[in-house]
Amino acid sequence: MINQHLQTAIAELQEFIDDCPDAREVRKALAVKLVYQGYKYEEIQTILDVSLGSITSWKQAYEEDGISGLRLNHKGKKSYLTAQQREEVLSWLQTKECWELGELEYKLDA
Repeated sequence: MINQHLQTAIAELQEFIDDCPDAREVRKALAVKLVYQGYKYEEIQTILDVSLGSITSWKQAYEEDGISGLRLNHKGKKSYLTAQQREEVLSWLQTKECWELGELEYKLDA
């Protein structure tokens, strides 16, 4: 027996799927709906031809932000880095032939 919260989420996702014109948003909503209906992530991966990581992130986005978390214009979380820091890191990475995680961590902590 599916609990009331899951039934409500499934109904909300189905309504979004029925009304949404964007196939990419529909795929996200369908993946989350299938998770709530008890499908295994591997089954969803095969059915929708998406990665396991995508399924996980879409489910998390839905749980955090509802339907708006599945929309393409959803911005997600604020970046750990400022725009200037991000540019500095990208510039630094372009000077390297081989990247090591420890070096990047050190650069980010500096």
